Amino acid sequence: MSAPASEPLTGIRGGSIAANLPSPIAAAQLVGMGAQVTHRNRAPSWHPLAAVARAWYDELVVAQEVVVPDLKQPEQRARLEDCLADADVLIMAMRPSALSRLDLHRLAETYPVLIHVEIVGHEGEAAEVPGHDLTCQAAHGTLCPPTMPLVPVADLLGAERAVSAAVAGLLSRTRTGMGGHYRIVLDQAAQMAGAAVRHGLMGPSTPLPLGGVTYVPHISHFGRLCRARRSRVTLRGPGSRAYWRYDRGARVHLCHMDDYLLGSDRSRARHSYGRSQGPHLWSNK
Repeated sequence: MSAPASEPLTGIRGGSIAANLPSPIAAAQLVGMGAQVTHRNRAPSWHPLAAVARAWYDELVVAQEVVVPDLKQPEQRARLEDCLADADVLIMAMRPSALSRLDLHRLAETYPVLIHVEIVGHEGEAAEVPGHDLTCQAAHGTLCPPTMPLVPVADLLGAERAVSAAVAGLLSRTRTGMGGHYRIVLDQAAQMAGAAVRHGLMGPSTPLPLGGVTYVPHISHFGRLCRARRSRVTLRGPGSRAYWRYDRGARVHLCHMDDYLLGSDRSRARHSYGRSQGPHLWSNK
């Protein structure tokens, strides 16, 4: 019987050996697609994420088998090797020197059908430099000191890239019969996230014009902002027919464009299609 569309990885066995955030997030994503994943790491009391956000850690590993091995012990190492022989996907986040110390740097030779997804902070000469979300974001302009970022962008993008690599590896294996090694670099993920800042689209110097600070006369497919009457600001993302409306009292409403145009707000705006810039909304002040 085929797996349901919501669980395309049913029957896939995976493993996760990592302490930092991207790996457990990626493993949880694979579980959500039907894979069976074993999380091998330190005891929760010593896990960095569990130490600072135990509820989040528990949420991520709730559907995973959690094993606390000592890979320096021969018996535990032999058990890991047996699991790797049966596994389809392995997600790891270790620096190259750590992999060498554990003799895990030649997985492709030992387990030729295994999809090995390696998450690292940097590559090349900086491969041994620890790469954390904050340092990667700082390098690519997505931090606004002295406050912490609202989202761990590099870790989340790294996790999503790890999932994509695992799925791509499984697809490739159906064609070639062989596994492969995929390296995910968090610094590259942060660089992609920082492109909007690097090109001047977003950043501290481009504040959201709430409360009438800035007036932009229309909303376009490129996510521009429009202030209508009563100190109202309307924001719509690129190509979207839904938009956020911010009222003076700091209330936020998620609306649909058709409701805005055809409903009670119809008298406040008119809709037109420009050939070059797409649909717009104008204030009817």
